[in-house]
Amino acid sequence: MAWTEQDYQEIVARLMANSIGVNEVPNADKADDVTSLPAFKPSGSNSEASVVNYPLEFLKGEKGEPGIQGEPGKSFKVAGEYATLEALKSAVPDGSAVDGFMAVGTEAPYDYYAWVNGEWVSQGKIGGIDEAPTDGKAYGRKNGNWAEVPEKSDVLTKTNSESFTPTGDYQPATKKYVDDKHILLTITNEAHQQLISNQEVKAGEAESKINLVFGSIDNFKNIIQRLLSDNILFLKITEKEIFKVSTSHTYCNPDNGAYELSFIYTYTSIADANNISLVTKRIFIALNSNATNFFVVKDILVSDNLTSLTKKTAAEYEAIGSKDGGTMYAITDA
Repeated sequence: MAWTEQDYQEIVARLMANSIGVNEVPNADKADDVTSLPAFKPSGSNSEASVVNYPLEFLKGEKGEPGIQGEPGKSFKVAGEYATLEALKSAVPDGSAVDGFMAVGTEAPYDYYAWVNGEWVSQGKIGGIDEAPTDGKAYGRKNGNWAEVPEKSDVLTKTNSESFTPTGDYQPATKKYVDDKHILLTITNEAHQQLISNQEVKAGEAESKINLVFGSIDNFKNIIQRLLSDNILFLKITEKEIFKVSTSHTYCNPDNGAYELSFIYTYTSIADANNISLVTKRIFIALNSNATNFFVVKDILVSDNLTSLTKKTAAEYEAIGSKDGGTMYAITDA
């Protein structure tokens, strides 16, 4: 729709007419507040001529043809290179005829200057990374600069093959470190029988039994020293049977050749439904250059003739006609 000067004058005349209650139309301060324009609507077959609001979206024309493509932009061009800004200003006091940028600096990344409003103005650095130092060390980027990377990383990888000993509460432990905290000693059935058979031998015979159970005297000494570092000792009898030495006393003094181990050995065997053997032994094994060697195995309860202990009241005890010689009676209300 094309507007003519006559149309405009007719719209103003209509707006100024007292018949529509508008004596004067002020100018808008800005286009953002305007949603429509006054427009003159000529008379038709069913209506008289009037002034109406004409929404701004009605003014939007149809999409035109694409414009002519502009010329390709110019590529970044370095017209010269100078060590300092002072050297640039001295060599080229007037850069109006320079086609491109001037690089300033002794090594990358350079500062680039352009001639703007009669002076050389810095345009900053062009993206790019200067080479890392060449002193044989490893470097990485940190905060835009080269930072030295330690040869040994603080991270334990899955392919790690170096030893690591944790010293903090939340530091990781390697499999080898954990395995080394557990001492697994495989013993023969003959050695197992020595540990459940009451005996008290000394000197050379004790040394022979230590060799039998621990494999060698040196291995016994090594286990004693490791147990001082909170290690745990396991005695493996078969693939299906293992014993954990949980209650023990360890003493080690290499200066006088003293290596001692005391522990409780508990063992259970079932022959059939009516024959169950519960074995609990106190064991003391020692190498001692100043005294002698010991290999001692004893029951927890030692007696030459007692077989049982029973609790009775005084009346119950008196009612027993024949007392058993192998039974100890505990009277609770005497």
